[in-house]
Amino acid sequence: MKNVLDLAHLRIAFVALFLAAASPSLLAADWVWRNPRPQGNTIRAAAVLSSREAVAVGVSGIILKTDDSGASWKQQRVGATLNAIAVRGGSLIAVGGDAGYVRNARVIVRSTDRGNTWKTELDESGPVLYGVSVGEDLKAYACGEAGALLSRAGGDAGWSRANSQVKHLLAVVVQMRDDVMAMGSYGIVVTGKNGGTTWTSNFSGKEKQLSSISFFDAGHGVAVGEDGLIVYTRNGGRDWQRSASTLKAGLGGVATWTASASHTKNHLRSVSGRPGTPVCAAGWGGAILCVDNPSSAGRR
Repeated sequence: MKNVLDLAHLRIAFVALFLAAASPSLLAADWVWRNPRPQGNTIRAAAVLSSREAVAVGVSGIILKTDDSGASWKQQRVGATLNAIAVRGGSLIAVGGDAGYVRNARVIVRSTDRGNTWKTELDESGPVLYGVSVGEDLKAYACGEAGALLSRAGGDAGWSRANSQVKHLLAVVVQMRDDVMAMGSYGIVVTGKNGGTTWTSNFSGKEKQLSSISFFDAGHGVAVGEDGLIVYTRNGGRDWQRSASTLKAGLGGVATWTASASHTKNHLRSVSGRPGTPVCAAGWGGAILCVDNPSSAGRR
């Protein structure tokens, strides 16, 4: 094995020496990124502002903005990895951070001009952030590792910490009128009442990680996660029920999930839907599930 590695290193050194000797101008020339377009960093999340505008964020703080339905992209960077983004009108907030051997760093950046320019609102030591939500009044919440939970009022208010009552990963957060809900590892569901002033959790340590949540109206919502986990609520999140893990599950005895590949255990990473339209969940291995009439799910 050592001989193989030594031979590989020798080949690399030979190519470098050859290029330096044969074409010194080649090493001095400006290098241009070719593929993949528009850049090569992993994209973690995206938000759509209109039929032509969208913003994507990802590893190494990459921020991409398109104004022509994806034909071209403007590229920016903020440093730390961005894991999630939320939009409300022309205002966007992205959150993330990087884990290190000595310290973890978390970051929150905000744009008030549809993603054209960005301002850093938070850059400090602390658990990495993985979820963010912006409400109609522009009040925002962010969540992350070790039960991290932060909130900010509308306008230019700063971020404040809330006591989530848990010490495990919170991966996604959603707002529902005056209530807030965050979910994460071990099936944790943390609920904030009265605009997030009081927090309670249903931590049991028995479920898989939850990665995404979508509410179709004030009462009906679905959350998805690890190993094909699907849980749903019919009372605004007070109680949750688990669907069958074969990815062919009944939702409240009314709507029916169908999968492109049944009996899989793929991690479901995202779920989304609106009243009166199908709701779909997607995840690893190309798993895609859809359910019809989500707004009537659970109603007989």
